[in-house]
Amino acid sequence: MLAGPSTTSRKPKLLLALLALASLTLCGCGTGVYAQKMEMRLDEMKREAPFVALFEDPTTDLPVNFRVPRIFKNSYNLVSVHQDDNHKRIKIDRVLPPWMPMVGGFQVTYESFFILPNQDKAPIYFYVWEIELPPGTPSELESIKKNKNPPEEVSVTTPKGEKITWYRSHLERDDSFHFNQGGIDVTQHTPGVWEAWYYSAPGWDLMLGWRTTDKAWAGKVDDVQVNSLPALVAGTLVLPPSRAATAKAATPPGTANTARPTK
Repeated sequence: MLAGPSTTSRKPKLLLALLALASLTLCGCGTGVYAQKMEMRLDEMKREAPFVALFEDPTTDLPVNFRVPRIFKNSYNLVSVHQDDNHKRIKIDRVLPPWMPMVGGFQVTYESFFILPNQDKAPIYFYVWEIELPPGTPSELESIKKNKNPPEEVSVTTPKGEKITWYRSHLERDDSFHFNQGGIDVTQHTPGVWEAWYYSAPGWDLMLGWRTTDKAWAGKVDDVQVNSLPALVAGTLVLPPSRAATAKAATPPGTANTARPTK
């Protein structure tokens, strides 16, 4: 089971931050100092605002960790049970892209749904692959960057305002999805979006895959723009401190990942 983020609400923290700023005037701070501290805190809150769409705490059980979008209430591995698969072992074309059942390095798949106008539920998948590199082994990213259609370099912003460089591939094409139609699982082909984000960390290659229908990609879930999520997640990387500390499986075999708590 994946470790769930803290259930502490952000609202009390924001209120305390504002109270702390207000108290500066009571501590003898001059107007200039108070204004400067207020401006700094407001800038900080502005940078952090988009990341409210993610759980506050990052995962803790992956070699390379990150913050997960709040829209993902369930996560699965290769042997998880899925309710839409008759509460049996999850179908391989649900837990992995049907055209890329890459098991090596696979860690977890997160699933959410976008409600279409006809009330059908279109799936939104977030896949995680993290591949350990033996000492002295070059990153696969270097080979990927030499492809005929190489990924584009993308600079993302962290909650602290720092920059992280990723590489992104974006593809739009017809794809096969498991729709939920009134509680019934129906496989349909429809225009879809696939986006892969690549990052090379010390001792690890990381690929985050995002797959959904074109309507879901351009839409919102819980007032969150779906196509904004990859860059937000990419900005919350928690890199491993050392190879020894991270050379472990993300999920024990036979364990079904369950819902992350909603905060």
